[in-house]
Amino acid sequence: MKDLIQAKKELIALNNQVCKVIGKNKASTADIKNHKLAKSRYLRIWKKYTKNKRQTKSEFLKINQIFAELEVEWYNRREKNEKAIAPIRNKMIICMKKITKLVKKQEKSSKILQDISKLEDEVQPICKKLDIAVTKFKKTFFPVKLSKRKYFIIWNKFSRNNKKYQEDFLKSGADYAKVLEIQDVTWKHLEKFRNQPEFKKRQKIIKKIKKLEAKIK
Repeated sequence: MKDLIQAKKELIALNNQVCKVIGKNKASTADIKNHKLAKSRYLRIWKKYTKNKRQTKSEFLKINQIFAELEVEWYNRREKNEKAIAPIRNKMIICMKKITKLVKKQEKSSKILQDISKLEDEVQPICKKLDIAVTKFKKTFFPVKLSKRKYFIIWNKFSRNNKKYQEDFLKSGADYAKVLEIQDVTWKHLEKFRNQPEFKKRQKIIKKIKKLEAKIK
C-alpha cells in the first residue's frame, strides 16, 4: 500500500515537471495568434498558386519566405521541449509500469483507491476514443516532418541564392503546404471531438481523480 501511494505521488510529480517545462517554453498568445494567421494566409495563397502559378508566383514566393522563418522558429521551440521532456517521460513510463504491477498485487482495501479505480474504469472507453483520434493526427507528423526538413533545406539554399533555387523553393513550399493542410484537417476533426459532451465528461472525471489523488498521503 505504501509503495503504491509513493509511486502515484512520484507519477504526479513527474507530470508536474512536464507541465512546468511546457509552460516555460510556451509561446505567447500573440505568437500563437500570429502563427495561425500566417498559416491560414500561407494555405490560402498556396491554393491560389495551385490554380494559377503564373499570376500568383511572386505572391506565393513572398509568403513562402515569411512562413519558412516562422516554421523554423516554431520547430526549434518544439524540439527544445521534446528534448527536455523525453527523459521525464521515460521515467513516467517506468513509474506507470511499477504502479500497474503494484495495483495487481494490492488488495483494493483503500476507499480512495477503490474510488479512483472506478473512475478510471469509467473514463477508459472515452480515453480509447480520444486515443484513436489523437493517433490519426499523430500519423500526419511523419510526412509533415519529412516535408518540413526538405522545406527548410531548400529555404536555406534559396536564402543564399534566390535565383538558382527559386523554382525548388516554390515546389518544396507547395509540397509542404499540401501535407500541412492534411494535418490541419485532421486537427480540426480532433478539436471537434474535444468539443463533444463525451470529452467534457472525461475532463470532469479526470478532475475528480486528481482531487482524490490529492487526498493520498
